[in-house]
Amino acid sequence: MIEIFYFILVALVAVALGQRILRLVGIKSESFLERFIFSFPLGLVILAYTAFFLGVTGLLFKSIFISILLLLFILLIKDIIKIILILFQFVKNIKKTIKKLRFNFFTILLLFLSLFVILNFIISFSPPWNHDSLAYHLAVPKIYIENHKIIYIPHIFFSNLPSLIDMISMVGLLLSSSILSHLFAYALSVTLVLAIFSFCKNFFNTRIAILASLIFYSFPMVIEFVSTAYIDIQLALFVFLSIYGLFMHFHSKKNSWLYLSAIFIGFAISSKTLGVLAFVGIIILLVYNLFLRLAKNKINFQDVFFKILVFCLIAFIITMPWLVKSYVFTGNPVWPFFNDFFGGNYWDKEHQEFGKNELLGRELSIVNYIRLPWDLHVQIVQWEDDFNLLRDRNIHEGERLGPFFLTFLPFYFFFRKKNKILNALFFFIFIYITLWFFIANVGRYLLYAAPLIAVISAYVIIELFKNRYLSKILKILLIFTFSFNLIIWFGGNTKDLVVALGFESEDSFYDRQAPIYKPSKFINSNLPENSKILLFRDVKGFFLERDYVWSNPTTQVYINYSKYKNEKDYYEDLKKLGITHIMVNNGSFAKYREFTIKEIRHTEKNLNMTNNLLEKYTINLYNKDNWLVNEIK
Repeated sequence: MIEIFYFILVALVAVALGQRILRLVGIKSESFLERFIFSFPLGLVILAYTAFFLGVTGLLFKSIFISILLLLFILLIKDIIKIILILFQFVKNIKKTIKKLRFNFFTILLLFLSLFVILNFIISFSPPWNHDSLAYHLAVPKIYIENHKIIYIPHIFFSNLPSLIDMISMVGLLLSSSILSHLFAYALSVTLVLAIFSFCKNFFNTRIAILASLIFYSFPMVIEFVSTAYIDIQLALFVFLSIYGLFMHFHSKKNSWLYLSAIFIGFAISSKTLGVLAFVGIIILLVYNLFLRLAKNKINFQDVFFKILVFCLIAFIITMPWLVKSYVFTGNPVWPFFNDFFGGNYWDKEHQEFGKNELLGRELSIVNYIRLPWDLHVQIVQWEDDFNLLRDRNIHEGERLGPFFLTFLPFYFFFRKKNKILNALFFFIFIYITLWFFIANVGRYLLYAAPLIAVISAYVIIELFKNRYLSKILKILLIFTFSFNLIIWFGGNTKDLVVALGFESEDSFYDRQAPIYKPSKFINSNLPENSKILLFRDVKGFFLERDYVWSNPTTQVYINYSKYKNEKDYYEDLKKLGITHIMVNNGSFAKYREFTIKEIRHTEKNLNMTNNLLEKYTINLYNKDNWLVNEIK
C-alpha cells in the first residue's frame, strides 16, 4: 500500500531530522532507543509545523511538501543510512534474544505486549469513523488542504484552538489518506510505550519496564484511542517525554535535557490548551528541585532564575504560532478563554459559561474533592436520564480507565524505603489531578497522567513480588486482567479489524459506523460544486466535498439562533451566509428534542423553527434512513 511507503519515508526523515536537532541541542545518549523516542516525535512535529507554515502562506500543496520531504531525505541521507543499519542490527539482536528467552511470567507479558502492538497496527488501516475525528481532527485539516491554506472557520469551534497533533494528521491526509494519519497516531502510541520502557529501564530495571509498558498499553482508554486520529495519546507522549527530559536533567545536571523538556511541554500546550495543566506540574517540580539545590549551595539565584526563564521562554516560543493564529482569526490569542478581556469573534458569555460547565463532569465541592481517589477507583458513571449526568456523583467517562488506574498506588505508602523518582511522580500526579478536578474533570483528560500511574503501579507490583506467596497470586491476577483487557480490545475493535483485513467493504462499514457517509456521497455526486451545506443535528463533515457550516448552537454563534424570531428570519440569514442546502440528521440525534439546556442547545423553539423552514423554504432532494438533504429555495 502507498501509505506504507509514505510512512517509511516520513518516519526515516523524522528520526534523522530529530537526531540532528538533538545533537544541536547537546543531547548525547549511548542508547539508540532513548535517541529514537525523542527524535521521532521531534522530527515528526517539525514536519507538521512545516505543513502548518505552508498553510499559513497559502502553499499547502502536496507537490511542495513532497519536494521538501525529498530534499530533507537527500540532506539527511548519511543519518538515514545509519538508522537503517542500526534497525537491521536491532532486528538481528531481537532474533538472538528470542532464541535465548526462557518461558516465564515476563515472557508472557512480552507476548501480551507484542499482540497488542500487532493488533493495533492492523486496525490502523481501518477507515476513520470516530465522532471527533470526522467532526474536526481530520475534517478541519481536510478543509485546509482543499483550500491550500489555513483559513478561518468560524463555525467549527475546535479549529481555532491549538492543534499541533492535527497538523500531523494533516501531513497524512496531504500525502495520501486518513490511513496514513492513523499510522502516524499508531507510531506515536508505540513510541510512548517505548518511552515508558526506556524510562523504567534507565531509572529502575527491565522487569518494571516490561510491566509498566504493558499496563499502560492495555488501559481500556488507550485501547479505544490508540489507532485513531484522536490526540490524547500523542499529547500523553509529549507530556511524558517532557517529564523524562526533566528527570534526565535532574540526574545529569545538563541544561540540554532541560531545554528538551521545555520543547516537549511546548508541543503539549500547542496540541491542546489543557497541556497547561501538565506545564504547571512540571514547572513546580523544576522550581522545587532548583530551590533544593540552592539550599545546598550547589547553584545560585542567578542559575535558578536563568533555568526557569529559559524553560518558560522555550515553551512560549513553541506555542507562539497558535497564539498568533488565534489572534489573527478571532481577535483573542487564547480564544475562547478570557473572552471578556480580549474579546473574540462569534462567541459570547452564554457560550463561555456553557463551555465551562461542559468541562466539569461533577459538582465542585470539598466533599467531592476528598472522595476523588475513591471515585476514580470505582469508576462508576450514574445517569439521571439519557443525557443529563448526575454531576455530584462519580467520574464522567470513568469506565474506560481500567483496573490498574489506582489499584496499586496506595501500597507504595506502606513501603519502608521510598524512591525519590516515584515521590516526584506522585507529586506531579497530585498537582495534575487537582487542577484537572477544578478546571476540566473529563475522564479522557486523565490519560495524560496514565503513563506515570503505569510506572508507579509496575514498581509497586514488582516490590510485592518479593513475597513468594503474594507473587503467585498477583501473577495469576495480572495474567487474568491482561487477558480480560485483550477481550475488551476485541470487543471494541473487531469492527475495525474486519474492514482493515478486507473482509468488509468501506461502504458496508460506514453504513453501521457513520450513517452520514451515504447522504454525504449523494451531495458530492449531485450538488453543484459551489453548494454550501448547513449540517443540522450533526457535525461530522469529513466526507463532504462541498463547503459546509455547523449549526450546533453549543459551539458557535455563526448561526445565531437567539436572534431569529421566526423561520423567515432564519431563512434570510442563511441566504446572507450563502447557505444553499440543509442536511438533517433525523435519526441518532432525534432525542435532542427532549434535551434542552438554558436555550443554548437545539431547543423546542429551534427545532420547530427548522421544521417550518424546511416546509416553507426548501425542496427535498434526499430522504433515506432518517437523513434529509433539502435545497433552499
